[in-house]
Amino acid sequence: MAIDERARRELYEAAEQELGAGPADTLMASLPPVGWADVATKSDLAMVKSDLAAVEANLRLEMEGVEARLGSRIDGLRAEFHSTLRQEISSLLHWTVGTVLGGLIAAVFAIVQIT
Repeated sequence: MAIDERARRELYEAAEQELGAGPADTLMASLPPVGWADVATKSDLAMVKSDLAAVEANLRLEMEGVEARLGSRIDGLRAEFHSTLRQEISSLLHWTVGTVLGGLIAAVFAIVQIT
């Protein structure tokens, strides 16, 4: 038989008539808020704890894998960045040296023509 709110109220009223309001309140407070079939046992809690431990272990493994892949990807990006940076600096250096040498040569020709 399922206990509904009406049955709980009837029990409270009967207990209140026989025992008084205080003991009736204590009696109702000691009852589970729902049917006994909905109350978890220690073995239920142990099973949930075990399941949560397994989920935690799986998440840790997955996170370690993600961390390893991310670290590898970051290392690759870092190497690519350094390579590109070296190429750009080399290109800029060649351009700068060419420009300075061109300017010096032009200045030398200008000086030679003036004299």
